[in-house]
Amino acid sequence: MTPQPMTPALRALEAAYRTERAKLVRELRRRVDDDVAADVVQEVFVRAARAGRFDQVEYPAAYLRRIARNLLIDRTRAAKSAPVIPLPIDGRHDPIAQPEQSLGIEAGEVMAACERAINAMSPKTRRVFLMSRVQEASYREIADQFGIGYKAVERHMSRALSLCRRAVAVRR
Repeated sequence: MTPQPMTPALRALEAAYRTERAKLVRELRRRVDDDVAADVVQEVFVRAARAGRFDQVEYPAAYLRRIARNLLIDRTRAAKSAPVIPLPIDGRHDPIAQPEQSLGIEAGEVMAACERAINAMSPKTRRVFLMSRVQEASYREIADQFGIGYKAVERHMSRALSLCRRAVAVRR
């Protein structure tokens, strides 16, 4: 294969590359990090080469800066529309998750502590508590069934919940 002769457009682009590449990189580093700046500069010259007729561009430096600016705008738009999926870089930043088995064991321990607290309640407080929490009866319905006042139901429930909280807290 014989090498293709260099066209005037490619010669002009090569000259602009030699004189403008470093300036473009410096300008872009003020706006983006080094790796992105290098990628954008490379893409600038690729786009300029694809456009052709670079030898007819009156102000090559301004033309290249305009391409760079448009590329940055395109990257910003793409980044805004792309979903962000955070991925940990290393294990030091992974959230600490308990194994599911230990959560099941802990739930069982809490349930056992609550059962002990319920069994330790007076019979009336236990019945009020179970009607409220298991049968989902309202305080008014419980008061009517036991022939007691609404406030008395609140006192029984307060006592029952306090016993449950203490039983769970002691477990820890």
